[in-house]
Amino acid sequence: MSRREAPQASAPYTGGKLGPGSALALGVGGMIGVALFAFPSTTAQLAGDYNYLAWGLAGLLMVLVGLVYSELATRFPLSGGPVRYPYLVLEALGRRGLGEFLSYLEGVGFALGWTIAVVVSAIVLPQYLSYLIPQAAFIPTGAALLSIAVVVGLNALGLRPAGRTNLALTLALALVLIGVSTQMLAQGDRAPVQSGLPQGPTGFLAATAIAMGAYGAWVGITAVAGEVRNPRATVPRTVVTSIVIVALFYTFTVYALQHVASPHELSSPEAMWAPLAYGASKLGPGVARLMALAAVLAILTTMIVGVASIARGIKALADLGHLPRVFSREYRGEPLPGLLLTLIIAGGLSTQPQLFWKMIVVGLLVGTLVPYWINIGAYLLLENPNGNPHGPRAFMAPGGRVTGMLAFLAISVAGVNLGLQELLASLATLGLLVLLYAARLLLRR
Repeated sequence: MSRREAPQASAPYTGGKLGPGSALALGVGGMIGVALFAFPSTTAQLAGDYNYLAWGLAGLLMVLVGLVYSELATRFPLSGGPVRYPYLVLEALGRRGLGEFLSYLEGVGFALGWTIAVVVSAIVLPQYLSYLIPQAAFIPTGAALLSIAVVVGLNALGLRPAGRTNLALTLALALVLIGVSTQMLAQGDRAPVQSGLPQGPTGFLAATAIAMGAYGAWVGITAVAGEVRNPRATVPRTVVTSIVIVALFYTFTVYALQHVASPHELSSPEAMWAPLAYGASKLGPGVARLMALAAVLAILTTMIVGVASIARGIKALADLGHLPRVFSREYRGEPLPGLLLTLIIAGGLSTQPQLFWKMIVVGLLVGTLVPYWINIGAYLLLENPNGNPHGPRAFMAPGGRVTGMLAFLAISVAGVNLGLQELLASLATLGLLVLLYAARLLLRR
């Protein structure tokens, strides 16, 4: 085997439960989640009336990352694939020890990032749900715990019903968002662009970096590649298509918001945490409730994708020996031990809303950017300039190594603009993970 060739994927899942429609819904439904309903106010302070362009640019940059992951997923069509890629690539290069370590960081970061996404969604859910059911405001912790339990139970029933439910929720969400955003455009009396960049190009790039954090859920498609019918064709198409669809949704929605609310208005306390609900409220209480319904649907779709991804990431970690073997077991084809661990950890963290922003920052850096960096690095080692070693059926990312380097640069942009305090907190978390790995090696000896 030459230095740049990938090892053959071993022991893939063969369930083939998900078709293109359900796989696409996993990506689209997961991405159109809590970030869309919380981040536009923050990015508006950085990009001003060019906020919508920052969200669109973030999507274009994420397509580069999606192309890299798509090639990895078609070479290794495994469930929990993102966790396995570094190990499989580096083992073929004779660096098994480094591969185990990077797969550990990738897997723990992947699971941690998704766990935080589920927890953040569960914490925010009662605030939007209170527009529809006022009593939810009085039991936020109970509502958060209940939502996690329901989503875990849905996944325990099997990925097929979870995928179908997610598909239905995604379609309903799309209709609501298109309808409300169109109404904002039709009834809004504010010009969409009235000022320049309030913080210059640096602020615009910072807004783009924040918006990139709203696109990460497409990775859920590659995480269940072993359960997708014909993954070599379905995974690349649905990954790229889901990112493009969501980029259009984001750009259109943020552009519509600018017709009813200025960046200055979005910095007010009543708009900061729920900017879309604030914008919709200008069109009447009925429209505000409709937007709240869209938020609830979006949060639930994010949680469905997140729980499925976490459980399969946990199983992959167990398969690689980083967790006890019990977590590699399946019952009727579902990773129930991983789902149970997800329920315990996510449920516990959802009772700590005071850690909300710390969890978001740690999730972005340790749980999102570090896994991207690791897998893009694995791809750069794997990429074969003479063609795909697995034959014409496997997907090849256009541009090859250049695409990988550009993807790495795009992800780096997302990290540069984080503040020193947040960076230190995330590095402390990363350092703790390294120490735990070192302790595990010592115990094995």
